[in-house]
Amino acid sequence: MQSRFFFVDTVSSCHYLANTKMNILIVDDDPLYIELVRDVIAQFGHATIAAENGERALEHLRAREVHLIISDIEMPVMGGIAFYGRVRELAQHQRTPFVFLSGTTRGDLLEAVSELPDARHIQKAQLVAELPALLEDLGRRKQSSGKPPDDKLSEEDFSNH
Repeated sequence: MQSRFFFVDTVSSCHYLANTKMNILIVDDDPLYIELVRDVIAQFGHATIAAENGERALEHLRAREVHLIISDIEMPVMGGIAFYGRVRELAQHQRTPFVFLSGTTRGDLLEAVSELPDARHIQKAQLVAELPALLEDLGRRKQSSGKPPDDKLSEEDFSNH
């Protein structure tokens, strides 16, 4: 599938993802960026749900099953770090994989994200390079266990691809 933004060759990894459809929540206040992330995810056959801030995203989490959360850090109403804290208060999402996707260069925010015990950060500029590897890894985990992945994302999730 050719995206108008870029193309990710997924032929070699499609066998991992054939039976691993996930629901992925994208939280970002930039509609163009939501579309970009959706384009990457669609190439892997996963479903997406979008929200423009953390407050709206919490409504989606209460109403739907979600296997991965991808959130911007800086957003109006409820930013990504506050949203992360609220997500971890929800029993069904205490271990849902959480990725911060942000273009921020603010040291205080990046430091706060780095101190979170079970979240991963991807710079928006690295989306094309890193998100496909993450989706492939989570798909493998889901396929091998028969259930959605629910453990911490680590550097290894990105380094072998």
